[in-house]
Amino acid sequence: MKNKHLWMLCLSGLILNSCQKNQSLTRPLSQKKYPVTFRVDGFGVEVKHIGTTKNQNTVSGLRDQIKYLTYSVWEEYSPHYDSLVHEITQTADNPNFGTIADSLPDRKFKITFVASDKDDYAVTLVTGRATSFIIPTFNFRTVYGGDIFYRAIGEFTPSSAETQHFTLTRAVSKIGVKIKDELPVNAVKAVITFADEGLGFDLLGDGANTYPGVENERRVPFAIKDEDKGKSNVQFSTYIYGNKRYYLIKLALYDASNNLIVDKAIVSTDTLYKINTEYIYTGYLMPQSNTSFTVAVNDTWSTPVNVGF
Repeated sequence: MKNKHLWMLCLSGLILNSCQKNQSLTRPLSQKKYPVTFRVDGFGVEVKHIGTTKNQNTVSGLRDQIKYLTYSVWEEYSPHYDSLVHEITQTADNPNFGTIADSLPDRKFKITFVASDKDDYAVTLVTGRATSFIIPTFNFRTVYGGDIFYRAIGEFTPSSAETQHFTLTRAVSKIGVKIKDELPVNAVKAVITFADEGLGFDLLGDGANTYPGVENERRVPFAIKDEDKGKSNVQFSTYIYGNKRYYLIKLALYDASNNLIVDKAIVSTDTLYKINTEYIYTGYLMPQSNTSFTVAVNDTWSTPVNVGF
């Protein structure tokens, strides 16, 4: 019995000694936090021609363009696997709109900002395309998308009180389809279908947006106004994730019983749609001889780029 107790004491000593050695190898994380401030100064030069007011570099000018701002702090849990630390959302009625005050310890973080004129986005984690990556993205809340802006800081380690200024850049593209036919009088709905919609926009991918996985499709319905029936050159437009590739985009018209009247592939090749660019496809839906949609591209978002179909 004595030998048994002696053996147990020795084992306890070994475990305690081992634990003490392990603890000495791990430096406790500092709990000291530093006040940090992030201030939105306006929009980057690439989006200055989108109808923002002349005082766009002021808070009042900012409120003319965006009404919601989401600030998120991320920490890398493991390689290519980020976790959300915390988040702050502001609305334009906040007197400090555009200025985020936070406090963070001296660890390595990733910071993202997402903004829009409507509450039409969600900031969340998604699984990467054919990978085990878990990445921060924003997602459209509705099938219509939204005019969304962002900024990301890929590595931020506070070591003292500081203030950082930044500008926002657009994270989306815009697709328009203009029909040269006269719209059938029995048509009540048009639907643009994106056959391989993405799960979101990669906020930390330097704009490349290559990692988010792909859903089956996104169907965007538009009610056809009575005054547009029988008219030609009627256009339907929606937002898409910027720097995203689509392999098939279709347009279809339906009657009041949801019966298909006509449909046509607008895009049937691998096409990359750049951030801050509007693409307008123009063409006939009804059968014509040797016709296809043509496209015009506007990379300043002020005058559209037209494409035939």
